[in-house]
This record gives sequence, structure tokens and C-alpha cells, in this order.
Amino acid sequence: MSLPHALATSLILLASVAGCRPGVGDRPEDPVLHIAFSVDTLAVYQLQGRTLLDSDVLGSPGALAVGTQYLLVSDDKASHPLLVLDRVSGAIVRHAGAVGSGPRELRGGERLDFKAGQDEGWLVSVLSQSLVYAHLDSLVATGMPSDRKIQSDWSQGVVLNATVWTDHDSVVGSGLLAVGGFAVFDASGAYHNSIGGDPPDQEDASISVRNQAWNATLRVSPDGRHFIAAFDNADRLDIYEGGTLKKVVRGPEFFDPIYLEDDAGGGAQVLALLPENRYGYADVTVTNERIFALFSGKERDATSRGTQWGSYILAFDWTGRPFGKLTAPGSPCVIAASSDNRDLYAIYLSPAPHIVHFPLPEALGSVTE
Repeated sequence: MSLPHALATSLILLASVAGCRPGVGDRPEDPVLHIAFSVDTLAVYQLQGRTLLDSDVLGSPGALAVGTQYLLVSDDKASHPLLVLDRVSGAIVRHAGAVGSGPRELRGGERLDFKAGQDEGWLVSVLSQSLVYAHLDSLVATGMPSDRKIQSDWSQGVVLNATVWTDHDSVVGSGLLAVGGFAVFDASGAYHNSIGGDPPDQEDASISVRNQAWNATLRVSPDGRHFIAAFDNADRLDIYEGGTLKKVVRGPEFFDPIYLEDDAGGGAQVLALLPENRYGYADVTVTNERIFALFSGKERDATSRGTQWGSYILAFDWTGRPFGKLTAPGSPCVIAASSDNRDLYAIYLSPAPHIVHFPLPEALGSVTE
């Protein structure tokens, strides 16, 4: 899920990618396939689920990861910032983590960089601007993440969310960057190169403001072959192989960011989204075979302050082909899929925080080569 827009109006999310060493990125000779679609052509699936956990325990859940046995939840307002649940029953297995600035303590509001079906991953701290390694078994046993940490170098600008590549030797992110596109950092956090090129439109705006307007949530396939950028303020998905953009998927309503560059004082320029600006993709979750993208399409003033972003979920394969529209009750804000494409978990913030499990239709789990 994107960061709350109160924060996103002055900062931009960081992203995720995996699978190969940092490379040259997009090259003129690399073909990019453009795909346009309409939901009218898609099969429609109505999801029915059950609540695993409700507001009796949850404060303000902001991120979700699916392991083999457990669910990991990051809660922005809980005394313990991490919550480990049994995947099947929803029972609380462990309240984990401690809020603070000491060794192995977290600042709160962590985003989760766990690949689908993997029990290890990274806690991305927005406040301390670092990544902390965690294993679900260890969290259950000790209640604390590890002391393994990546502290990023912000010489290229502010980074708010990040992911580690599958071989744990580099990090990719986005933010209020002095370079266009996504920045690649090595395992020490030092800047290496950028991929993706400059964001489109409004060339008179600074690169950092354009990066913010075209902010995206990025996810990596568990096998590290692909990653996807799902844009916050446009109905656009970019599919990468390694560091190379291969597909641009547009639809279903074909809108782009509407924004101005604003003076924040002291010479700093920040993004000012306009009231008619629309949310694009509220979240995205991926497996080796599937992309599930939570689409919004709502204007900013129609989201009840960010608690009712999602409209429906679109299912794609990694060729960029859309083949299903999934409708769920209410308005989910965060989604996470199991690696076998059988289960989808969703965070809701309205009318009260709760987490729901949805069995996915068998047709979405089948893969035809």
C-alpha cells in the first residue's frame, strides 16, 4: 500500500526489484510492448471471505506479508509494531518488535519486503530510513528482528521504501531523487545507478517532483525474474525483466497524474496534487505466475482520508495480459497473495481495521505455458 497521502504530498515511496545484478537498465534497442485493456472484456469473480482479525487487536495495519505458515502484519499504531498470525486460523502467534531507537528496535510504520511464500525478508523503516532483516521463525521464537541492517545512502535524495534483491547484494528504490526513475544501491546502501528513465510529462517540473507524481509500488516475483511498478496516480503498470522495461500496461480508465510543483520554503520544491487527481493502483501483490493489482480510480476527496482506496482487483500474468476482475466486499487497502495463487489476504481500514482471507478461484491458480 502507498504511504498515506499526507506524507506522500511531500515525499515519495521507494520501490522494489530483484533477480539480477544492477545493469545498464533500459536501452533504446530494447522493445517495449504497450498493452491497453478494458474491464468489460474480463471474466468477473466475486470474492467471499472471512475475517481473521479485527479492531479488538489491530490499531492501524499498514502492510502484510504471506509466509508458508504465518502472516506478518505491520501495525503503525500498536505497542508492538509487528504481529505474527497463523495463516489458517488467524490466531495471534506473537506480538513482535519493540518501538525505539536502540539495537534491533523499530521506529514504527515499517513496510514489508517479503517475497510471496518466503519466510524471510526485510522490514523497511520509513523513519530510520533503513532495512532490517527478519525471519518469521525467529520472530515467533524471540519476538525481535535480527541485528542485520542496511543503512541507505541518501546522496541521491530521500528514500522512503526499499527492497533487497534476491541475492541480497543490492537495493532498489524510488523517492524524491535527483535522478529519474528508480535508484539502485549496493548492499552497503551506496548509490550505484538508476533504471527506468525520467518520468513523463511536465518537463518544466524538477526530477524529484516528477518522480513523486509518478510514484509507484514495486514488487518482485519470488524467482527474481520480474518486477512490476504499479503507479499511485495513474492507471499504469510497468513490467520489468531484470533492469529492463518490457511492458507498459494501460487501463482501464486511462488517466495520468494531475499536479503542480509547489514551493515548500527554503528553495525546496514538492509535489502538490490537485483535488481532481485520481488514485491509480492502491497496492499490488505478485507470485511467480500472477500479478494481483488493487485498482482504485477514485478522486482524492472520495477516499475517506485514505481508508477506502480500493475498488476492485485486476489479475494479470507476467506477459501483461489481464484476464480477471476480482470484486470484494467493502474497500480493501492492502493485499497479499500466497505463492500458490490460492489465497488472498486483505487489510481493511474502514469501517474499522480488520484483516480478511479470501480463497481465490481455481481458474486464477492454473497456469498454461
